[in-house]
Amino acid sequence: MRLRYLGLLVSLSFLLAACSFPFEDLIRAIGRVPTPTPRVGTTWYVSTDGNDGNDCRNEATACRTIQSAVDRAAPGDRILVASGRYSASDQNAAARNAILVISKVIIIEPLHPEPGRGRPELFGEDSYPGIRVEEGGDLQINGFTIMRSGGGADARGAIPRGVGVIVFGQLKMRESSILDNQYAGVYNTGTANLVNVVIGRNGNTVDGWGGIVNTGSLLLSGSELFSNYGTGLRNTGLADIHNTTIRNSAYRSDPFEAPLLGAAIQNYRDGAMAISSSTISHNGALTGSGIDIPAIENSARLSISNSTISTNSGPGIYNNSLLDLSFVTVANNGSYGIYSTHSPTITDPHRGTRWTPGLTIENSLIVNNGNLDCFILAGLTANFQGTNISDGSCQSDSSSGFVRPPGGYFFIAPLADNGGFTQTHALLPGSNAIDGAQGECSSTDQRGMPRPAGSRCDVGAFEAQAEDLAVATALPIVIAEQTATPSPTLPAVPTFIPTETPTPGLPLIVFTQNANCRKGPSTLFRVVTAFEQGKQVQALGRNAENTWLMVAIPTGGECWVSVSLIEPLDLSFLPLLPTPIPPPQQPSQFGLGGSQCSPNGYTVILQWQDVNGETGYHLYRDGTLLATLAANATSYKDTPPFGGPYTYALEAFSAAGSSPLVQFQAPECKF
Repeated sequence: MRLRYLGLLVSLSFLLAACSFPFEDLIRAIGRVPTPTPRVGTTWYVSTDGNDGNDCRNEATACRTIQSAVDRAAPGDRILVASGRYSASDQNAAARNAILVISKVIIIEPLHPEPGRGRPELFGEDSYPGIRVEEGGDLQINGFTIMRSGGGADARGAIPRGVGVIVFGQLKMRESSILDNQYAGVYNTGTANLVNVVIGRNGNTVDGWGGIVNTGSLLLSGSELFSNYGTGLRNTGLADIHNTTIRNSAYRSDPFEAPLLGAAIQNYRDGAMAISSSTISHNGALTGSGIDIPAIENSARLSISNSTISTNSGPGIYNNSLLDLSFVTVANNGSYGIYSTHSPTITDPHRGTRWTPGLTIENSLIVNNGNLDCFILAGLTANFQGTNISDGSCQSDSSSGFVRPPGGYFFIAPLADNGGFTQTHALLPGSNAIDGAQGECSSTDQRGMPRPAGSRCDVGAFEAQAEDLAVATALPIVIAEQTATPSPTLPAVPTFIPTETPTPGLPLIVFTQNANCRKGPSTLFRVVTAFEQGKQVQALGRNAENTWLMVAIPTGGECWVSVSLIEPLDLSFLPLLPTPIPPPQQPSQFGLGGSQCSPNGYTVILQWQDVNGETGYHLYRDGTLLATLAANATSYKDTPPFGGPYTYALEAFSAAGSSPLVQFQAPECKF
């Protein structure tokens, strides 16, 4: 994805001395710092049944501690570690880390990586980190769990000891978990490449930092940050975030400093960050705290493309610096979608002007946010490109204003797993985001699906494929009812404008407020479409109780609306229509059929009683769609991440709609 900071030079002193790059090259440089290729050298073995007095050359004569094998290893050697628990308190007094790497290039992997064996676990006990890679060290580690580093901290401003992984050199980590460390999961001042890594529940102390603190070079790909206290990721260095989810960052007060704790991302000082194909959701303050914390707080340089920012308690993005959005969906956040303030040119007394704050928004979908979709204060350089869709509440004091297309039909589905690494908001049939983008676009959407799927690319992070639109009619519609005002400079965007031909002898009804129109005469039926206040549509008939009317949908078909939502009307001469088959009943006996919590993972068995007339079931975990199951299903096996407790919900559905949800809470599982 192209980036617009092409004229921006940023120091890479922490990567390559005396070199500088345009921002695009800078981002691409992450993870590409020249690294010696490890030779295939000696293999060393470690086991909880071993002994550091052994030669450690095979499984039968393994070392007892990982550090003993590290000390013996030459650059390029490999260390195989049997499953079990390895803690800092097991190591010699000089090391006091589960793994300490100094001036070596080594690989550490599980001895038995196959399923069911369990991962080796590194416990950073006794106030020391699980892993520490010193300057000059180069560690590749795969398939480990690093957790529970805690205890005393150094003086304020120094690195606390309760950190899962500390990197001064170079680290490559894959298929691993970093959990429950007291101050932070990762502290990186060197180069850290984290791929398919889960980082959760870190920073649970009064002055803890959260998931990741990065002042060096960070690549985070295919990963998940969840339930970290304080901040998911604090960045003052160089960071590339791709195919990653950051969720449930938790607010807590900090008596020492005033960052916006509870944010998913803080990018500040000299930070330069690119986020692509990622989802930032469910972050912010605790419910009922009254604190408006943004999911992303940017006071440096930030580019976001093909990504979703949704369902956060406060603003989706707070910006007072340099922000670039391209094909981004910002939806369903608790207050503002984007709040962008004016900030003077960023200068340094020693280096002079470093960058001028600005905001660029291109082909992005910013809808359904609690206060305003966006608020841009006067004085901030704003650049709007392509087609940017809002529900009508994007406001700006700047002269350019906010570009909005004709119409207001931007129908989106709830945040869900629609394929790819991360959750997205699917576009529903009739959305003017479909084929609405202008100008260039990337070859894929957030999910990795091809763009364009139609005549032009879609606005936002989701590119609706033909198969997406075919199944979308069964999804509920999320809609805001305000109509946007077209910009006179925007190229024409194809927009459906319905025409109506009244049926002789039957009246047109007028809505007194915004109204959902359903498959049948009850709120048990699913929503088919929605009408705005003042809209006129053709009445077709009534139910026996005169409480619901069937009306014609201008695009074709019919649906039912409540009589309470229309202007008074004599219903007696309208045809009496039969009631459609209702949605299925609520499933019964939904609960825990069994569970297993072990170092190998968390397994939850869900069970329920089958209902009649269903097409299938929707199963949710913590409000997010987990699975769509076939008719007559009565059980499901889930393997959630360590953590919880988890709230599961179940509904039966058919062509008529969905049953009420039934739910229960499964216990937590921590290791």
